[in-house]
Amino acid sequence: MKVPKKKVEVRIICRDHCVIEGMVYLYEGMRIIDSLNSKDEKFIAVTDAKVSNIENIRSFRLITEMSEKKELLILSKSAVQWMEPITKKRKNEKI
Repeated sequence: MKVPKKKVEVRIICRDHCVIEGMVYLYEGMRIIDSLNSKDEKFIAVTDAKVSNIENIRSFRLITEMSEKKELLILSKSAVQWMEPITKKRKNEKI
């Protein structure tokens, strides 16, 4: 059975200061904070992910394999420092 989810565009600031913008999928009625606090999942799937500040990633292997745009990025929740939805107004803001 397929569970309905809503697509939310987000900006994620990671502990290593890289910035990820992309789409996350939340269960209907679920907020971003509910998803982060959920003990059921330790990872967040981000689609159409655009990664900025790649030079801040400390792992050489990750830097050499990382591109600025990923179709799918699986991110450990423990790497997340901050996450916010991107509204149309905020989409044009630069970090």
